[in-house]
Amino acid sequence: MTFNKQEAADIAHDKCVDFLELNGIRLPEFKEGCKNYGEYHRGLVRYNIARSSVPALNPVRRWSYPGYKADRTIYGIIAHECGHHIWFEKTVFFNRKQWGKWVEITKTTKRISSYEPNYHESFAETSRLFILNPTLLKEAVPGRYDFLTQELELKPSIDRHWTKILKDSPKHLTAAQNWINK
Repeated sequence: MTFNKQEAADIAHDKCVDFLELNGIRLPEFKEGCKNYGEYHRGLVRYNIARSSVPALNPVRRWSYPGYKADRTIYGIIAHECGHHIWFEKTVFFNRKQWGKWVEITKTTKRISSYEPNYHESFAETSRLFILNPTLLKEAVPGRYDFLTQELELKPSIDRHWTKILKDSPKHLTAAQNWINK
């Protein structure tokens, strides 16, 4: 199987646009080209296709896979940066009570991935999974799912069960089930 990163970037873009439009969130500008994997700044989502990972079909040390909890493929990078955009757009509506809830949720729930050095990145990682595989987020970390759906009133744009999204990688299916069961 050949993985075309440019085609994947186009699909990721479309998935993010679908999600943002469904939720009435202003679309950012999407642009390829930055030094890091991706970056966000005031309405501009930038990503580096060349630095993105290909899906790990036989994971040993690298587990990156579209829709999995670890996702450094271009799908995950673009959705993560859209998570920052959601944060920026929804911050207008954030209040101290919501901020306090988010802080408490990140302290008391399991992490989505190893890349959560602060509350903003935790939100971007949570949003990434909510955009690409919302049922996995709902089953594994329901507190974060509930924050997005109840506090921010976001709606998932994908209605496929997480097992269908990860069906082509039995190792990711098993690992995701183990993550849910922790």
